[in-house]
Amino acid sequence: METKNIKVENLVLGRFQARKQKLGENLEELSNSIKKWGLLHPLVVCPHETLKGKYEVICGQRRFSCYTTDGHLKGLPGSETIRCSVLNRKLTNEEGLALSGSENWLREDMTSSDTIGTCVLLYRRYGSYKAAAEELAMPVRILRKYVKYDALPPDLKKMVDTNELPPDLANKISQASTVHGEYDEAKSKELVKELKPVDDALRKKFFDTYGRNPDAPVKKVIKAAEKTVLHKVPVSLLKRSFSALGKYAEEQGMTPAAAAGLCVEDSLESKGFLTESDD
Repeated sequence: METKNIKVENLVLGRFQARKQKLGENLEELSNSIKKWGLLHPLVVCPHETLKGKYEVICGQRRFSCYTTDGHLKGLPGSETIRCSVLNRKLTNEEGLALSGSENWLREDMTSSDTIGTCVLLYRRYGSYKAAAEELAMPVRILRKYVKYDALPPDLKKMVDTNELPPDLANKISQASTVHGEYDEAKSKELVKELKPVDDALRKKFFDTYGRNPDAPVKKVIKAAEKTVLHKVPVSLLKRSFSALGKYAEEQGMTPAAAAGLCVEDSLESKGFLTESDD
């Protein structure tokens, strides 16, 4: 991939922008950073689909905006061109969107809504979680979480949008509230009320039990789950691992202890040491 300076007037924002919300957020700060340090990361572009001599911006939408009428660098010395990494061929819509989404996701630069939209589009295009995840360089379990959001009932989707519920919990509540293909909103509200305040370990035990007996009273299953003995294991973490665990816990809406337990279970399951028969 060749890197070269391209005139701003020859760059076009087009089909490939996975990031659609909060585009102008902190644009002045980004412009000030470029003024001081220069453009640390070049834009990624490809030849325009129809316009000869033009290039479509794939990655670097906000960086590009700093050089246009929307930004704060227009008219400054050296702002007539932007350093770009140039792909040597035109891209399909799916390829461009996957590359744009992958960069933004890896830099945690997209809103949940943008991430969900990109994941759903690519999942529908490729027809499998694995293929879509490979295009985005995203773990399959993360992509599956975002795709399932798209199928949530409106009331649960709204709670995810307002950060009242993490996507994983909303999806599980939706499944538990759907009997014989019919979604029971009253049952969903009861599950939200009872499960929102508790930690993830208790939620997991609840869903394991409730899935086998969906007609049981919700509060009764909660009380039974609370009596389950949990084995505590002291663990020492490096500072960077502890920091990462805190971020993961916040993203999932749970305590660091519950998040650590979930990470251990996910790891044991992926390595084949934990199966459904172990419950």
